[in-house]
Amino acid sequence: MARDGNFNLLCPLYYEELRMEAVNMRIVYDSFADAAHIYLRELALGEIVKTEPCDVDSKEGAVILEFDAKGRLVGIEILGASRLLPAEALAVGAKGSE
Repeated sequence: MARDGNFNLLCPLYYEELRMEAVNMRIVYDSFADAAHIYLRELALGEIVKTEPCDVDSKEGAVILEFDAKGRLVGIEILGASRLLPAEALAVGAKGSE
């Protein structure tokens, strides 16, 4: 089922539960570097073995996907985060980096 703005209005309780419990992810934002890191799960040091830049067609920043040894997406790095992410995500990420 597509999750657009209308889905939230139709079923906000289900959407919140799904969003909170489906993935144990964490956002960290470094305002000095203007870089955000979205961890899709907890990672051990050295667990990221491959990175793949995405073509986001933007000169405002960059998105880099990070994969583990089994080829699973485990992280997303966003350079120029203040221009690419919503302010709410940056605020959560700044708290996560403390």
